[in-house]
Amino acid sequence: MIMLALAVGTMLSGGDEGRIIFAIYERNLYTHRNASGNLVGKGSGGVTSKSSFLLQKPKSFRLIDDQINMYSDGKVQFNYLIPEKEYFKRDVSRGFGFGSPCALDSFFGSATGSSAPYFVKKTEFRMQKLDGRECAAKALHFESFGRDDRMVFYVDRATRQMLGWDQVFGGRKMYYRFVNLRFDVDVPKDAFEWKPPPGIKERVLRHG
Repeated sequence: MIMLALAVGTMLSGGDEGRIIFAIYERNLYTHRNASGNLVGKGSGGVTSKSSFLLQKPKSFRLIDDQINMYSDGKVQFNYLIPEKEYFKRDVSRGFGFGSPCALDSFFGSATGSSAPYFVKKTEFRMQKLDGRECAAKALHFESFGRDDRMVFYVDRATRQMLGWDQVFGGRKMYYRFVNLRFDVDVPKDAFEWKPPPGIKERVLRHG
């Protein structure tokens, strides 16, 4: 029924078509064993961040950039704060770790953007152009005391692949795009293991 609806896309509103394309994208992403690639973030001053990531079912991931390295084997997550020369760890055995790209949440079976740590006030779907491509867009508007903090995710209409997202928090705009997104690659057995380098201190987290 979904493919039939897209075949007669002129009969669909932009919101309906966007919602259908996201449903197809999320369903397809969930079928993969692992996902890897790079993420480039840009602000008003140009490139501001570059990271690489690797996700693997059932719930392992790693994310590496020049500020923080995150490793989770689905039981324990290590977060290495590079400038501070410290790390902390969290028990994630009863849930999921935090830090993998929320645009890929459906890889682990959740809706796109659901891992963003904010209360969603409104969700919108639409069709729009992005970098010359026709895309489905999913906009999450967060409860932000009138600032309209938001994230907008983009899926290519032709390829059904996630391109990235734009976000606005506290008036600051950032743009994130995926590069070299790949699926079902060979993953080393120790890909999600991490040990503190010499001289790195543990920051003990205190709860309550």
